[in-house]
Amino acid sequence: MIVEFIGHGIHEDDNETCGNYICSSIKNPVFTDITVFVAFIRKPGILELKPFIQQAISENRKITFFVGRNEFITSKEALELLLELGVSTYIYNSDIFIYHPKVYLFEGAKNRIITGSSNLTKTGLFYNVECSLLLDFSNQDSAGMKVLNQLKDYFSPLLDFSDPNLEFVTQAHIDKLFADGLIPTENFEYQVNYTVNPNGKETKKLSYLKLGN
Repeated sequence: MIVEFIGHGIHEDDNETCGNYICSSIKNPVFTDITVFVAFIRKPGILELKPFIQQAISENRKITFFVGRNEFITSKEALELLLELGVSTYIYNSDIFIYHPKVYLFEGAKNRIITGSSNLTKTGLFYNVECSLLLDFSNQDSAGMKVLNQLKDYFSPLLDFSDPNLEFVTQAHIDKLFADGLIPTENFEYQVNYTVNPNGKETKKLSYLKLGN
């Protein structure tokens, strides 16, 4: 099993962001089953993944998202974009607990788990001070498969769709959540310049040509 630390946001020369690893993982045809358990999603973050998601779906690879809608962060536009892309998406909503995981699971001829602090937002994937661990392992790796089985056992009520807190995302459901004031819109937000911090100091710029490599 290969274990790597992924960190970005502290050093200006951090080019290997969590977002880069996620993009390259979605792009990699060896991963035929992709499952995302993440608390918050925003449209700019999904847009960074869009070409790789489109490629994976065109190759008949399976992609499933389990997202949260606590804290009024996951947006109407982000959910609609996943719907447009054809990603099977479920909202986990509990009246008692906040759904707060950040787990990106890739399965196939080999397996990869990326887990840490990065939500599926543009800042969380590329700009915030964030850190994650990446685990790469084969189907014959006993230590890796133990972790994978523990992960899938923990999330089994979601993976078998038996959890009563799951809400399947359709356009009608998105419209109802928005009408009830349960999810925000991004339409009226100002356009953030992610390469300048609040003090006006320029920060590192991403090399978008490297995304997915």
